Amino acid sequence: MSHEIRTPLNAIIGISNLLDQATSSNRDTKEYIDHLKHSSNHLLHLINDILDLEKIESKKMELNEGPTNLVSLVNNVYKHFLPSAKAKDLLLTFNHDHLIPESLMIDDLRLRRILNNLIANAIKFTEKGEVGITLTTILNQHNKASILFKISDTGIGIPEHLHNLVFDKFHQVQQDSHRQQQGSGLGLNITRGLVRLFNSQIHLTSKPSVGSVFEFQIDFKKSIPLQPENKSMTNEFDFPPCPILNC
Repeated sequence: MSHEIRTPLNAIIGISNLLDQATSSNRDTKEYIDHLKHSSNHLLHLINDILDLEKIESKKMELNEGPTNLVSLVNNVYKHFLPSAKAKDLLLTFNHDHLIPESLMIDDLRLRRILNNLIANAIKFTEKGEVGITLTTILNQHNKASILFKISDTGIGIPEHLHNLVFDKFHQVQQDSHRQQQGSGLGLNITRGLVRLFNSQIHLTSKPSVGSVFEFQIDFKKSIPLQPENKSMTNEFDFPPCPILNC
């Protein structure tokens, strides 16, 4: 069923992109195409969320771990969200300690999804101030490292009696000042499921008009650092120096 839905939808998105490239003079037509692109991408995102949710609930999703530089991974996510934060005049920060091992066994796709969901929400519900990403090494042993992830914001916050409800499927906290913020209500539910996939739990600390902090701690296995490619093959040959102009 997923392929039956996504195949024609991807075709719509592809054709929309082609139309957008071919249409530059007619303002009305370009506006229609922009609406079409936005709606089709939103629908594809919703379908992917539902499919991921189904995999998590049926326990068909498994981690696919590989040697990864955690700091580099999170830094790429951070850079991805800089334009969104700048558009709202928010300060987006990324801080980490220097005890994080260079190479860990990580399912980078699932971890990136967790961070994307949390950071996107933080920016979405923050009108002024800052959003912070922090990594802290809790434990660094011979064969494993435990890292605490913290995503904080100075946004609208969530009342304490609703802290557990925000992780429910299709549930959205309604606040009068932010009724324009809408979504599927699946993001945090999927995030909690993905965090559990890493054998961890996500915790929320939040107060209305103060901000929110989402935290989770993951134990990673250490791996052998990725070695750079050997580019010294030509050093085996002893060629005499050659001036550039005479070669």
